[in-house]
Amino acid sequence: MPMKASILHQTMILMEATIRRRASTNMKQTIPKVLRKEKLSLIKLQRDYIRDENTRLAGTHRIEMEKQQLELQHLRLKNHLLELEIEELKKRG
Repeated sequence: MPMKASILHQTMILMEATIRRRASTNMKQTIPKVLRKEKLSLIKLQRDYIRDENTRLAGTHRIEMEKQQLELQHLRLKNHLLELEIEELKKRG
């Protein structure tokens, strides 16, 4: 009987070692896979953030350009008014 118990015990030890080895191999394969998924998720989030930031900056830039355009138009109209006033003064003159 001790011989059967010893063989059974050795078989159990070998099975446990095999299971541990397979689990270790699976973990080695799973961890990089999980890390790749996490890295891909991070890259996608960064892409979305940068795209949204670019959209916000483009909107701000557009508003600033419109503001400058209106200021330029205002200065041109003011200049034109001054020219008309100068002509009026010359006519009176």
